[in-house]
Amino acid sequence: MNYITEINEFHKWSEVHHIPNNSKLLWFTLMNIANKCGWSAWVGVSNRRLMYLLNFSNDRTLMRARDELINANLINYKKGKKGSPGRYQIISFSSKNTVQSEVQSTNNNKNTVQNTVNNTVKSTVNCTVQSTTINKHKQKHKPKTNKKTKAKKAISADACAIIDYLNDITGKNFKKDTPATLSHINARLTEGYTVSDFKTVIDNKASDWLNDPKMSKFLRPQTLFSTKFEAYLNEKKGKSNESTSKYNLNERYSLV
Repeated sequence: MNYITEINEFHKWSEVHHIPNNSKLLWFTLMNIANKCGWSAWVGVSNRRLMYLLNFSNDRTLMRARDELINANLINYKKGKKGSPGRYQIISFSSKNTVQSEVQSTNNNKNTVQNTVNNTVKSTVNCTVQSTTINKHKQKHKPKTNKKTKAKKAISADACAIIDYLNDITGKNFKKDTPATLSHINARLTEGYTVSDFKTVIDNKASDWLNDPKMSKFLRPQTLFSTKFEAYLNEKKGKSNESTSKYNLNERYSLV
């Protein structure tokens, strides 16, 4: 502890902190005694000696001055046991400044960490919000795919062959990209039926309904290729698919 430095710091401290003059006298007296003792951590001084040095008339004046210094965090005091003087410890202004600097440094580090965390969180949130906004924008402006376009892509060679055959036999003009038509055909193909099976069903029902004004309207995909497909397929007509087809075509053209 540096004697001159502590006195200068005390004067600076006194400019902004008020303590009674008796307390100031006690502090200077304790500093003088501590300096003579080689700056021991604790210095033992009796009340009687201090009262003599400070010219205090009673113990109360000394205790009030001491309490002011303790409350101002300028000294620590330990009451002596019977027959032993009380002990004083002067709290150095230099150590206070060091502690304050460390506390300030710690607070600055905390603020730095907090700012880093806040910036990281804000950056993450902003990126998430921007990403969400972009995704919503993409979804909102996602080009709509025409159902007919999907249906066209889903048309297989088998479906084309089946529809062409139906049109040839019935003289109708069913489109190959109608979703309902493709749905029925694909459902039966998925069940394992072949193109040949479809032609058989078309031949079977054409021989029954083609010349019947009331029933000819049912020569259509939703009827022929429905869940009754298996029943239609197993109707034996006694003719091959090829002969039935030629018969129906010749019959139709002969009626024109």
